[in-house]
Amino acid sequence: MNPEARTAYRSGNSAPLYTQSLRRWCGLLVGIAAFAPAYLGFPLVFWLLHLFAPKGTGPVAATIVLGGAALIFGALFAAVFRATFWHMALLQRKVQPKLEADYGMALGHLPHVGFSPGAEAQDFGSETSWDIGFLDIHNGLMTYRGDLSAFSLRSEQVEKTEVRTHQNVSGQKFPRIYVTWHAEPKGILHFFNLEARDVRSVKEMHQKTNALCERIEAWRQEEASVTTLPDSLGLPVHEGEVQGKPLPPVPEMAKTGFAAKVLAFVVAMSANAAVLYMDIRVTGWKLFQHFLPRMGLLLITIILMNVLSVRFQRWMDARQTRALPEQEQKQ
Repeated sequence: MNPEARTAYRSGNSAPLYTQSLRRWCGLLVGIAAFAPAYLGFPLVFWLLHLFAPKGTGPVAATIVLGGAALIFGALFAAVFRATFWHMALLQRKVQPKLEADYGMALGHLPHVGFSPGAEAQDFGSETSWDIGFLDIHNGLMTYRGDLSAFSLRSEQVEKTEVRTHQNVSGQKFPRIYVTWHAEPKGILHFFNLEARDVRSVKEMHQKTNALCERIEAWRQEEASVTTLPDSLGLPVHEGEVQGKPLPPVPEMAKTGFAAKVLAFVVAMSANAAVLYMDIRVTGWKLFQHFLPRMGLLLITIILMNVLSVRFQRWMDARQTRALPEQEQKQ
């Protein structure tokens, strides 16, 4: 980290909270919430079969199975598409009180954003934002106060802003604001990007991203009223000081990441269904009538899905890596 960024990051603030462990913990909680419809739906289907079609055959059983499957996967589909925004909201609730204590001011009225050095979106360990914080634009300054860094820029230090999108595995297009800036005196250009995070849908993300970019552009046209930057804040972290992984192309993500998640879901939910079926056949539905066993099975299922997803992802990546030399030789 450069000296300016270091003073921005640590000026008596507490230890960073936006860490890989926090993101994983929040991801686990969101995963439990997102897959709860599927988990709760399977016991409901088995219970209805046990009551109205114990043999598991006939039109009643078919109606229960098909109707239950439609409701389960419909609710699951809707929840998975919202999971990203639940994760953002949960991280904000965890980090915001800490930032308000660090900076000694209320931040909830400011736009909540993700900050990343660089001219392209990158992967920083299950997140495309290296840091999260709040952006304040007034009095000729654009000030960012985050958990890992902080900075202030004058309007004449910002050369260009633009909105670009990157696509995820599900086909959703997430917009970001890409900012080109320079230090004083004007010299080498640097880059960072901002992600609107106080949103609940892709549509709202596009709206708030465009509105924030327009606000920054309007601020650039304002006459500068500040000649020196605050002592407690510095310049943005440079793109060469933070190492992230490039995002793979969407077709490659679709072949690996999405396939790994689907495979993990099928295996985990099949194991879940098998346990429930054995409970019905052996104990007559006595075990999972209680709350704690149901929640325990849910937690085990989510952990199993996460572990399998990572394992399948690594296996598929290894297969692709081994296949590259063969493809190059054929070419």
